[in-house]
Amino acid sequence: MNPDIHTRLDQYGYLDEARRQFPTGGIDHIDRIALQLYQKNFAYLLDPLVKRHHNGRSLVANGLDGPASYELLVETPRCSCPDYQHAGEHEARFPTSCVGNVTVSWKQQLNGLTQDDIRRAMEEAARNIETAIDEIRFVHVPDQYPNTIVHIDARPLGNSVLAWQTLTQGSCGQRLEGTEDSRRNWSYRLNVTVKTHERFHAMGAGHTNNPLATSNPYIGEQAMSRNGALHELDIVMLERIGYRRRTNDPGDPGDPGDPGDPPANDPKLFLPAGLKAGVYVLKPWTE
Repeated sequence: MNPDIHTRLDQYGYLDEARRQFPTGGIDHIDRIALQLYQKNFAYLLDPLVKRHHNGRSLVANGLDGPASYELLVETPRCSCPDYQHAGEHEARFPTSCVGNVTVSWKQQLNGLTQDDIRRAMEEAARNIETAIDEIRFVHVPDQYPNTIVHIDARPLGNSVLAWQTLTQGSCGQRLEGTEDSRRNWSYRLNVTVKTHERFHAMGAGHTNNPLATSNPYIGEQAMSRNGALHELDIVMLERIGYRRRTNDPGDPGDPGDPGDPPANDPKLFLPAGLKAGVYVLKPWTE
């Protein structure tokens, strides 16, 4: 297997998940199962790449590496948080003692954005969450680092990394560090969507592979078209780890309104029972 593909599969938790599913598998078998999991989870992104690289042939999720898997895994920008949580990690939520007062600081210089743009993106990302989830409140205090729960900076990241964020493990005393790529040319729409995505992680939730969701690691056009406002699937994922959806108007005059619920003609979302931390195979489907 290509060593760069192997490194990404390890980074994103696929090798751990393959070992969990096949504890007696050999190294080559585990590598292939891990890549097959990835190919199945992101088939909708891989299939067009396979067609381009292989003269119109469709994707076969067989766990064999090739130029399409390399392009998506190694070269395509995404959040670098794992899709499957590593051993010893788990999804959790902010405790009740601090969920209404999650302090956030930041220090960023981002290409293409002014400091006012960054501040507005921080505020809109918080509003995206708060208009969908009842109890969470983010308090922005950029000058109080290191005495904040969440801190976000900017630094040079790998070419395929947009950002990363530490997930809460259910403690008010844990400092949750995050960063965004300082070398990338950012648009406001991409940045506010990424900030909302990473705030979702800070709250303790993982990724989904559904292209409609803000929590997809490959930040999609659908999420960007909403400036990162949460999709119904994102809200369901937060409910699953103990948050409550908002059912009343928060009363904020800056409230953008619709928190991202799917329109009436949106395809059904299949939510399997007994989900574990990581990428969930939640695909639009029709009967």
